[in-house]
Amino acid sequence: MNSENEIIFLRTYKDFIFYFNMLERNIGYCLSCCLKSYGNKNSDKWLVTSFDSKVKRILKLAKRMGVDEKFCTWNSDIEECRHLRNIIVHGNWEWHEFSDKPIRFHAPEIENGKGEFTNDEFKSKLNFLKIASETFAKIRTQLETACQKAQPKHAR
Repeated sequence: MNSENEIIFLRTYKDFIFYFNMLERNIGYCLSCCLKSYGNKNSDKWLVTSFDSKVKRILKLAKRMGVDEKFCTWNSDIEECRHLRNIIVHGNWEWHEFSDKPIRFHAPEIENGKGEFTNDEFKSKLNFLKIASETFAKIRTQLETACQKAQPKHAR
């Protein structure tokens, strides 16, 4: 039988993966939308490329459109989220009920891939991801607007 605290951990774990995947899809949709503005016929390929490729492309596009300042701060936040996502997906997780920090993880192939959390510390990582996702939702509109304004005349 799982304790109430372990169930909270498992829900937070699940929610982190859910919100990260949602953010990744939104980045792909943003790229697809921006590149369609330029008449790029392969713009939908960004829906299925790797997360790292999407982030690199979105940063390159933001720089080209002159809105890269806000994306630089977001990028440092998203890198932290990506690192934890890799640990979540590739690591081994254990629950130690009677420990001060009952959540333990070990992902030997990932740098800084070993540690422990309290439930509150782990939930704060989820909140950090939610904030990064909300920030992207705000700044992506600036990028999409800039791309629409800069689109070639024949595509308008």
